[in-house]
Formats: sequence, C-alpha cells, structure tokens
Amino acid sequence: MASHTAIILQALLLFLGAWLAALLPRADSTLLRAWSRRWDRLANHRWLAIGLTALVSVTASTIFLLSQGWPVPRVHDEFSYLLAADTYARGRCANPTPPHWEHFETPHVLMQPTYASKYLPMQGLLLAAGQVLTGRPAVGAVLGLALACAATCWMLQAWLPPRWALLGGILTAVNPEMAKWWGGTYWGGAPGLLGGALVLGAFRRLLARPHWGQGIVLGVGWGILAASRPFEGLVVSLPVAVVLVVRWLRWPGPMARAAALYVALPVAAVLAITLAGVAFLNACVTGSPWRLPYLEYERQYAAVPLFLVQPLPPRPDVRHAILRNFQQLWIDDYHRQRTRLGLVQMPLTKGFLMWLFYVMPALTVPWLALPWTLRDPWVRVALAVAALLWVAIGLTTFFNPHYFSPAVGLFFYLEVRCLRQLRLCRFQGRPAGRFLARLVVVVYLVTALPQLTSPLVSTRLSAWAQARAEVQRRLEALGGRHLVLVHYGPGHHPFDEWVYNGADFATAPILWARSISPERDAALQAAYADRMCWRLAADAQPPALTPCPPP
Repeated sequence: MASHTAIILQALLLFLGAWLAALLPRADSTLLRAWSRRWDRLANHRWLAIGLTALVSVTASTIFLLSQGWPVPRVHDEFSYLLAADTYARGRCANPTPPHWEHFETPHVLMQPTYASKYLPMQGLLLAAGQVLTGRPAVGAVLGLALACAATCWMLQAWLPPRWALLGGILTAVNPEMAKWWGGTYWGGAPGLLGGALVLGAFRRLLARPHWGQGIVLGVGWGILAASRPFEGLVVSLPVAVVLVVRWLRWPGPMARAAALYVALPVAAVLAITLAGVAFLNACVTGSPWRLPYLEYERQYAAVPLFLVQPLPPRPDVRHAILRNFQQLWIDDYHRQRTRLGLVQMPLTKGFLMWLFYVMPALTVPWLALPWTLRDPWVRVALAVAALLWVAIGLTTFFNPHYFSPAVGLFFYLEVRCLRQLRLCRFQGRPAGRFLARLVVVVYLVTALPQLTSPLVSTRLSAWAQARAEVQRRLEALGGRHLVLVHYGPGHHPFDEWVYNGADFATAPILWARSISPERDAALQAAYADRMCWRLAADAQPPALTPCPPP
C-alpha cells in the first residue's frame, strides 16, 4: 500500500498548488498550451495512444523491478500461482500426486486427486508465458499488466473524448500500487482488469451498433473474467448484459436480428470455447468437468465459507498443526467481521485500503466535483456498477484490493470525468479549476517515481521470504539435488510457509517437505534416496540448515 511519506508529500504539494491556483489561476496557460495541442494529436491516433499506455505500464513495472530485483514470492497465493505457471509451461493441466504426498501439503495447493494449484488459470497462464518466453514468470506479470492497461485505454476511448481517454490510460499505467503488486509480484490483478476493460469497452460500442468484432471482444472479456475472477466478473457483467438486451429489444426488427447474428452468436461461440477449456481443466485436476479446483480445495481444507452470510462449515480434518493454525486465523477473522463492531469497522477498513491502493490524496481532489457530474447518465451507470461490486465484495469473507479489478476501468473513467468537471471550477470569477486539475495530474505523476522505487512493505513476510530465498540459493550453489525437511516450532506463524515446490518432483533441484515424525521422515528420506537430505530449523535465527543422518 501507499507509504505514509507518499501520502504526506502528495497532500503538501496539493495544498501549495491549490494556494497558487487561487492566486495565479492563469500561470500555466502559456506554458502548457503547446503541450496540450501535441497531446491532442497523439490521443487522436487511437492505436498509438493504446500502445503508449502499454509502454508506460511496462516502464513503471520495470522501474520497480530494477530497484528491487526479481520478485521473491512472499505469500501463499504467489507460490500457488507459480505452481500453476510451471505446470502450464510444461504442457500439463495437473501433475501426478507425488509419493508420500502428506509431507508436501501446503495452503492453496491440491495434493489429491492430483497435484495442482487451486486457482483458476488466467494468472497462471500469464506467468507461464513469461516462463516460456524468457525463463522468468515475472515477465508474464509485467506484460499482462501492460495488456490490461492498454485495454483500459481502449475502453475509455468509448466512454470519453480521445484526450481524456489517453489521460485515463496513463493514470492507470502509472498507478504505483498496481505497478508494484500486479506487475512486480506474482499475486495477480491484471487478468481481472483486462477482462473488465474488454467487457466495458465492447459494451459501449455495441450500444451504438451491432458488430461481430465487438461481440468477439465482449465474449473474450467475459471468458477472461470467468477464468480469473468469476464472482466479481459476474457482478460487473450482469448489468452490462441486462442493458444490452433491453436496448436490443427496443431496436427495429432488422437491427435486432443483426444484434442476434453479429453479437449473440460470436459471444456464445467464445464463451463455449472458454467454458469447454475450463471444464477440461476441471476434469484434469479434480476428475469432474463440473467441479472447480477451487471448490475441491475448499471441500478438503477450508474452515470458513466464502461469504459472511454463510454459516461455518464442518471443520475439515487437517493433518498438520501449521495448517490448523492457518485455518484458525481465518475462523477468528470470520467471527470478528460478523460482530456488531466488525459490521461497521470492516467496510471502513476495506474502503481505506482501497483508497490507499487506487486513489491517495492526489486523485481524491477531483472527486469533490462528483455531484456536478451526476447529470451525465453514464456517470450514474458507472457509479451504480462500481457500488454494486463494492457491496458484493463486502459480503466476502476474504478481501484484497485486486478483488475490485474488474471495475477498475470504471473507477478511472469516473476519476477523469471528475477531472473534466474540476477544470470548469472558478474562484472569484477566475478559472482556478483548470490549474488545479493540471496540478492533480502533475502531483500524481511526480510522486509516482519515488513510490515505484520503494519496497512493497517492510514486514515479517519480507524478511521470511528473503530468508527462504537465501537458503534456496545456498543449496543451488552446492549443485546436485536436495530434500529439505522443514521443522517448525510451536509458535511458528502460519503465513511463513517454507513448503512449496514446482510442478516436476523428478527434476526439481530442491524439494521442500514437511517433517511429520521420525519414522515417516525416514520413509520419505528412503523414497528420495537419490537426494542429499537436510534438516531445516525454520524458527532459528537465522534458519539453521544441517545434514540429516542416514535413515
């Protein structure tokens, strides 16, 4: 999330700029007039504007990676996405369950009936593309975010005049938190943004006239959402589908038939292909085309429901203490959110986290002009869809800012629409709003660079992730193949999970395994006798790695 320094700096610059706007409302007119004309010429070349947005996104993510190095996975989800990427890069949908699989159980990963990530495939496919093309899954995250930002610019071109659509695309691409978390880690967010932007952009174009190309784009957008964030994507897509159908029913007969022919058929074809692919993946992972890996994992391991309105399910029988402690964290959080205090506090907390991630002080100022934009029906539509998604997210037990990703395009539409309105504000009869609107953009862009060169968050997770990466580098430097038996102390935090592996156990240089008991550890060591065995005391400072005695 945004640092305190960035928030204070933005607030200070905005205060000074607002003061100057009141005193010198025309100070920027001559300076920026020529630049504004060049901006308009660039924005009118629509594909050039889309390409520029993608380039800016790649640059922002690259600045972060150059300052911090290649990302080290820090949270459970990242390891699971990397497993999916490694699986897809090897041309498989799932992997066979390894021998003594109980030693390799870990959050967000299925071990039965196959060894696979629980997540839907889109983020794993992006990371797999980076792994195949360059050997670095992070490259797939960077390119995926660039594609999503370019799609957002394309979407905004249907909602705004060209110059403002390009501005919205650039603001999206420069957003420091998106560049760092979605382009500089393996956690995801870009697939939801990409799918939502394609759906919302095709939606506005199809309201004007039916076209088979836009029908395909709409189907692709819905397919991406179905394969990445199906719940949030459904919340955004339902109003779109309803409005389109109502509009088409009001068209005269020939146009209605054209809508059915040029839109409904392409959408149905693309969705059929997408759903067939998801069903095939389901069958490979869970043995049933109708059962998602996510739901299979929930059946085996989940101790809390997906929505706060659901009761607690029967607690599954989990073999390892650290996994039981991980379950207990979410049970405590579930109960805390359902208390009277939680029902008030948690929506405010989630809203504050969203503000830190997407808005910050610089982009807060234009929203003061929101009441004057409500005469625009499309502003009301965008607000209604975004609010609907926000309410739906409020019902979920879990929360992260990327859950809102399918509607991020609408957020930047509203942001730019408010900026346009802010330009019209006057102070004592003078056009102070124009200077203030430009100031907001300049402050946002200027403060983005120091944020892009700062680390994500300096927490226990960062220290633990670096410790794990250092042990891995030490073992790789020794050469050969290794088996690491991980021992946890009684107070070990369940978020600091060492036991994650790639898709291929036979060729992996290092296998991380969970210590269970002396007898079962000896059996595991015998099963992997071709590997050098190590014992890792994970809670020692620093973590202690010692050779295992023979079984």
